Amino acid sequence: MFLRRRPPRHGRRRGTYRPIVDSGPSTPTPLRVRRPGAPAVVVGLWAGGLVTAVLAGRALDARGVLHLGAAPLTGIPRGEVPWTGLLLPGTVAAALVVLGPRVAPRLGRVALPVATAVAAAAWALALNTVDGPGALVAPLTSPHDYLADVDRVGNAPAFLATFTEQVVRGPDVDAWTTHVAGHPPGALLLFWAADRIGLGGTTWAAALLIAAGSSAAAAVVVAARSLAGPRTAAAVAPLLALAPYALWVATSVDAAFLAASAWGLALLAVAVRGSGRAADVAALAGGLLVGGGLYLSYGLVPLGAVVAGVLLAGGAARAGRVGLLAAAGVLAVVVAFATAGFWWLDGFAATRVRWAQGVGSERPYLYAVGANLVVAGLAAGPAALAGLSRFRRLTVGLRLPVGGALVAVVLADVSGLSRGEVERIWLPFLPWLLLAGVAVARDDRVPRPWLLAQAAVAVVATVVVRMTW
Repeated sequence: MFLRRRPPRHGRRRGTYRPIVDSGPSTPTPLRVRRPGAPAVVVGLWAGGLVTAVLAGRALDARGVLHLGAAPLTGIPRGEVPWTGLLLPGTVAAALVVLGPRVAPRLGRVALPVATAVAAAAWALALNTVDGPGALVAPLTSPHDYLADVDRVGNAPAFLATFTEQVVRGPDVDAWTTHVAGHPPGALLLFWAADRIGLGGTTWAAALLIAAGSSAAAAVVVAARSLAGPRTAAAVAPLLALAPYALWVATSVDAAFLAASAWGLALLAVAVRGSGRAADVAALAGGLLVGGGLYLSYGLVPLGAVVAGVLLAGGAARAGRVGLLAAAGVLAVVVAFATAGFWWLDGFAATRVRWAQGVGSERPYLYAVGANLVVAGLAAGPAALAGLSRFRRLTVGLRLPVGGALVAVVLADVSGLSRGEVERIWLPFLPWLLLAGVAVARDDRVPRPWLLAQAAVAVVATVVVRMTW
């Protein structure tokens, strides 16, 4: 007698198979479309703004009202890709992208800033030798740059006492070159002093500027460690080493302004997190450097917002004392220059008149306001933009300096005194914006794709445009 088998029933009984697709009618499950995150949106908006600035800039450049050459950047569009020259920056970028996140966390308090500065110098040199080693000194040979006026200094007291009189062009005035007239006398004094001790000429000037500008990366690492701890410093170090603004560290005189301001702020960061006599000395020294920066560039005035951010990041207990000591350092510099014969406000007023005599004042304000921000995004890099979109993820120790840098950029932008050329003029603000990049870090490391994006932006920029600076 044969037993009749029952057909298998599908269910949750043990040993049974549950089909993926039911035979009966069912309601289809809607597909979930993943929305782009805030970093992708911000970077996308920046890319769209860059395209718009390029197209509008071409039209304005064709009409002869921008005088930038490769708007929104200052330079000359390339006709050919310098393939051979790209080998070195490609190699340096690959090494820093691969090794940076791995090595940085293993380095100590001193080794990490030193390694970051060395890496930043290597990146700047690699990017700016695409057209050969001569490209490093080429910006300094311009008749409009500082070295053209070094021999006119004579002696420092007489130079400072009469500096303002030679800023504005006139029929009977032997006016300073464009860059000297556009800045306080401090920068020209530095080149004069270097020449007096045997470090004159374009080669020495380029070497000193690149060393100084690259050291700013070490200064920001020191500040990050003081304000947010060693893991944050290790996370931001590869970003600073691969910053796209390295294109203008080698070689523009603004690299010196970057160095002075960065080390001044680093000393203030150390002071607000420290205590005792050493912290007080750091605060005073930081104030001296920040004050000295005001006599290198009038454009460093908005950096006061970053100074305030660093002081507040240390907490109310230290901010007041450090602020007073820093103010004393700034005042000492002001008094020294005034005693020597140069009054900052008179110099600034004369420079505004000279600026009105030049092509900068002819550039459309509305175009400059938008294009300046796009260029700042390019110089800081996509990792900084992505981090700014996650601003709230930053610790207070970083949020306040980054916020201060944003305020500084906005103030400089709306002032109308920076109409183009901000890739070098805003160098002192950019590394503090780059601190925001740690907001995209995972497990205390910035993912390598973001580092690769930083390097790619710099390489593409130098492939498309042969920079003036």
